[in-house]
Amino acid sequence: MSLIYICKAAKNDLDQIMPIIDEAKKFLKEDGNPQWQSGYPDADAINADIDQDAAWVLIVDQKNCWLYCCCFWS
Repeated sequence: MSLIYICKAAKNDLDQIMPIIDEAKKFLKEDGNPQWQSGYPDADAINADIDQDAAWVLIVDQKNCWLYCCCFWS
């Protein structure tokens, strides 16, 4: 049985987060979707989300496998 949980992303998660982002960018491009094809999100954007406590990661068996950013504007 897998151990699955969600926690706030930390700076040391970036090495595992960026390959997930890059894979999503590739998938979107191959699917003809223009989203995320201009460079965003990049490591700076993810770091900013982490700094604002807006980035969360899904952990499955001690490995980051998903990133969620939740931002609220006032």
